Amino acid sequence: RGRGDDGSGGGGGGSDETLLTAAEFYCGVGGLHYALLDALPPESGVQGGSGSCSAPARPRVRVRAFDLNPHACETYAHNFGERPKEGNVQALSAQQLDALGASLWLMSPPCQPYTRQGLKRDTADGRAASFLDLLERLREMKAPPTHILVENVCGFETSETHAALLSALRDTGYAAQGAMLSPLEVGVPYSRPRYFVLAKRVAKGHAFAAHPCAHAYAQKQVQAEAEPEAAGHAEEGEHAFGVWQSGPPPQPPWHTLGGVRAGDAAGAGIDADGMRVRPLSDYLENGDAPIASDFTYVSEATLRKHGVVIDLVDADDTKTCCFTKNYYKYAKGTGSVLVTRGSRHDVRWGDHAWSRVEGPVDASVYPTVGSRSEMAEQTVADLIALRARYFTPREVASLHSFPPSFGFPDRVTLKQRYALLGNSLSVAVLTPLIRYLLWDDHEGPSEGNSHTKHKRHRSDGPE
Repeated sequence: RGRGDDGSGGGGGGSDETLLTAAEFYCGVGGLHYALLDALPPESGVQGGSGSCSAPARPRVRVRAFDLNPHACETYAHNFGERPKEGNVQALSAQQLDALGASLWLMSPPCQPYTRQGLKRDTADGRAASFLDLLERLREMKAPPTHILVENVCGFETSETHAALLSALRDTGYAAQGAMLSPLEVGVPYSRPRYFVLAKRVAKGHAFAAHPCAHAYAQKQVQAEAEPEAAGHAEEGEHAFGVWQSGPPPQPPWHTLGGVRAGDAAGAGIDADGMRVRPLSDYLENGDAPIASDFTYVSEATLRKHGVVIDLVDADDTKTCCFTKNYYKYAKGTGSVLVTRGSRHDVRWGDHAWSRVEGPVDASVYPTVGSRSEMAEQTVADLIALRARYFTPREVASLHSFPPSFGFPDRVTLKQRYALLGNSLSVAVLTPLIRYLLWDDHEGPSEGNSHTKHKRHRSDGPE
């Protein structure tokens, strides 16, 4: 194992051994990196210079990160101490990928080719090209990663790109599982359902252990299409290093996280397993304190023009809509706004109850309504009285379960911060998925790199 670092992602200092090396493609501001650190147990104790046991240390992890966006790279470096490789991953050869020595690939490729509001051009969209090229490089590698995790929007699972992913995984000796999960299912008041593929290199004839899955159709689809026909780098009857020797944890994360469909949790603040979803007030910066200067109120002009499509939430609510990269820039479908006076229930919609109806206005049902732009003056006045404001970048980061230490460089603008967070992911959802993917039933999360086939002794890693 090579020289590692202290888990910060930087290259200097820290431990002289690396527990795990990961490649983080399309890293953004580092959500996958945070989830990986949270997924691995801290060291039980590190001997200090006096020989006494110090507080638990962060896991010894080396992360090689890649992204195109300079603002994302700058923010990543601000938080992890090392700037990602800036550029298109299409430029990476199989030899360069082998040289990374990464046993784990974490990927969150561009979602625009698969979004509901997009053109859904799929593989014909140029933004899918780099991911498709990575899959080809995976086939060419001499020492491919032992574990892969891919995150994308719901809809990716029915795409041609997804089919290409499963084909590449099957041909290179991986077994895979898929699931759709949302932060609501881990108790976070945030609706952001996403689709995940977890893949692990296995020996010929082996596959992911079957477990009850709340999203059985996704699991069955992935398993049926991606069960490996062969694993050229593992002998018959032998598991490549890091593959479960006697099955994964007793329950996969989509069972223990709630066992309900993504987006169905938190209807009354409690999910199907009795998990309480925390109120939004737990994620606000100031609580009842005076509003800070970086809090931006929704303008009267925006309320008049778009009030019927803005999602209003109160501080005691247990659900907010997904924040997109266009939050604060556009009003419709980009994320919720927070009521700071009274309650969203105070708005008198009257004949304008149609404002909560999706799709074109049906004149036979709503005869008093001329168009969606029309709103009664009393409704406008009620909306203005709510003093609705946008969630701050720090609050959006908290709803993505980023740690309190996360921040932005001063020169990253407000709009850029919202855009970067809108392109990010939920650390709270990713953490148990990564832990499940790396799990070894005897030792906990797997260790080592892609060149190792045997099980390491317990003393080589955390207990």
